[in-house]
Amino acid sequence: PCDFAYFQGAAGNINENSRIASEEACVEYRTYGSTPANYAIQGLENMKPVSGDTISATPIFFEANINHTFDDLYYKAREVQVVWQATYDSNQTMAVAEPYGIRSPYHADAIVSNYNLPETQTITLNAVRIGNELSFVTFPGEYFDMNSVYIEENSPFDTTLFLGYCNDHYGYMPAKLAYEYTSYETDITRFAENTAEEVREVYVQTLTNLYEEK
Repeated sequence: PCDFAYFQGAAGNINENSRIASEEACVEYRTYGSTPANYAIQGLENMKPVSGDTISATPIFFEANINHTFDDLYYKAREVQVVWQATYDSNQTMAVAEPYGIRSPYHADAIVSNYNLPETQTITLNAVRIGNELSFVTFPGEYFDMNSVYIEENSPFDTTLFLGYCNDHYGYMPAKLAYEYTSYETDITRFAENTAEEVREVYVQTLTNLYEEK
């Protein structure tokens, strides 16, 4: 009855630490991630007759730089959090937030969260090769499209797919260009400017290494 939840992006069917209400209603919500994963594994097994032994994968443990741009707003963000949690009144909360340049309660939450993070955080990426023509990469969150297209275009494989929301969910990783503007995504990202561009080069190099194995 809740199969639709699997298609709702970063829902807890993939990351059980971030479940949505419809999944909580399902007794077997913990199978949401394992069931489609098993289908994917079976699909790869079914491809072996045509791909031979050329299915291979490389995990990438990337040390991502954390964005502490808003450290100077930490105590102001905490004040906004207190008002929001006490009232859940948007007008009252924003009356406190706007003079500080805080755009929303979610922006305040991100400021506080990022302030308490270390300078870097290890995120798990993957690159997978299927035969000599097809590959895909995975990302644990939301990666801006201009960079995912860059990866697909610069991959040595004829077809490369970019898959988000895999292995965990660390939120947005905006492209460098986005940091020049005010936006919801750059307001709440935990990642520092240039991180997305560093990640894309790691993907392309890893795909190149996989391609050269053939």
